[in-house]
Amino acid sequence: REGVQVPRLFAERCREQGMLPFGYSRMAHLAAPPPYEAHWSALYRAHPAYRCIDFDDTPVCRLSIAFPEVRAAFFALFTEQVEMGMAGINNVFVRGLPMVLYEAPVRERFRERYDEDITRLPTDDPRAQAVRAEFMTAFMREQRAAMGSAQIIATVPATRAVCEFFGLDIPAWVREGLID
Repeated sequence: REGVQVPRLFAERCREQGMLPFGYSRMAHLAAPPPYEAHWSALYRAHPAYRCIDFDDTPVCRLSIAFPEVRAAFFALFTEQVEMGMAGINNVFVRGLPMVLYEAPVRERFRERYDEDITRLPTDDPRAQAVRAEFMTAFMREQRAAMGSAQIIATVPATRAVCEFFGLDIPAWVREGLID
């Protein structure tokens, strides 16, 4: 109402204090499950086909980065934060997983690679984790390209096992320079 853009003001105040401001990016386009139905992503409502799908075909209350449109929506939000003065983006994965599970593109990739149905395997099968990591790392590569010189950091689950389950290949991201 008063024309104040809070993120821009936050970035300015941080820089005045000698701090680098980062956009806090909860890594989810989601729908909060009942009874907390107050939080809904417009993209989630408009495109049910983009939702994460569990092994039994049950939709999960998150959108999947297996779909280019979902990745593009994330990158648009990240870019807006940088345009408002943030030094970079903090991918807060502890507040948004899963980002990819058993959606059609994932099932197809797994079938191409292993000639098996990913939904018939234990959820912690290393091959399933590797395919999820492939999608997540591709997302991070695209993010690096989209963000230019902006810094990218990540807040991840506390254990390597949990990161691997969700496809967060932190060592590969570091080796490739995908996170700062």
